[in-house]
Amino acid sequence: MSNKQLTDAFNQLSLARDSIRKEIGVLDGQLAKLRANRDALTSEAVSKADFLELLRADLARRGEHWARVLRKGVADCRKDYAFVNQADSLGVKLLGGLLANDFTPIVISEEAIFFYFGDLIVDRIGALIEHEPWPAATTTYAERLDLVAGIDREIEKISGEREDLVAQLRAAGVAE
Repeated sequence: MSNKQLTDAFNQLSLARDSIRKEIGVLDGQLAKLRANRDALTSEAVSKADFLELLRADLARRGEHWARVLRKGVADCRKDYAFVNQADSLGVKLLGGLLANDFTPIVISEEAIFFYFGDLIVDRIGALIEHEPWPAATTTYAERLDLVAGIDREIEKISGEREDLVAQLRAAGVAE
């Protein structure tokens, strides 16, 4: 191979390297914009209505354990007429553990409170903050979930493209 051929090959390699580096730079710019958009979406406050609905879902989730405890308690309790009649006539508990696990002194389970009163708690908090100032939200929580998921997919796609280009440079023995 002549010097001219070597020089031409080196120049072509340099041009290819520079082209790939330029593509990487474009992808880095796209990634930076996507990350900035994602950060803006995730750092913005949710609306008051979304906050209350998320609180409602949180309390329902936290109260669901108590619902399972109660279902089991009902499933395990005696239901035969003789027992039910005797419990009624003697005034004894037909079903225990409605607020706690039958410990003395009784400590009402937070899960039980959320199960029985979760919606009331949220409604009371909603009334409490109804006239309080709240940061403006430009998108609903549901819309934001979709937007963030879309951005995350795009970041993943572009990051993969970027890694492919970096791998090409490394395979050619050229540093990024």
